[in-house]
Amino acid sequence: MGDVPCMLNTKTILLVILSLFITACGQKSTLSGDPIAGEALFGQVTIDSAPGCASCHSTEVDKVLVGPSLAGVANRAGERVPDQTAEEYLQNSILEPNLYVVDGFSSGLMYQKYKDILKDEQVRDLVAYLSTLK
Repeated sequence: MGDVPCMLNTKTILLVILSLFITACGQKSTLSGDPIAGEALFGQVTIDSAPGCASCHSTEVDKVLVGPSLAGVANRAGERVPDQTAEEYLQNSILEPNLYVVDGFSSGLMYQKYKDILKDEQVRDLVAYLSTLK
């Protein structure tokens, strides 16, 4: 058999690379969520009979209800634990509330069973919303 001529030219190669980039950009990360749905969930008085986030946390600067104010939490979260993203910190703080306790607040203060009642999508939505609080 003879050699098969190479049919690829520069234009074809560029189109293939461009399509790969477009495909990769359309994929969501495992922590991506809907900040609008997260804000609505945050504001609920109760979540499956558990206290809603806004029952204990304010989003106003220096306004403490029961737990710390979450104003600016998106900026602080990425700096709290070395080698952990802000999103990971927020997710862990929701699911394991005693893992990182903010100075001036007691361990056990936050509702302990959100990991049992929140769906993965709800956690992602809450993290997406909290990530907007800069």
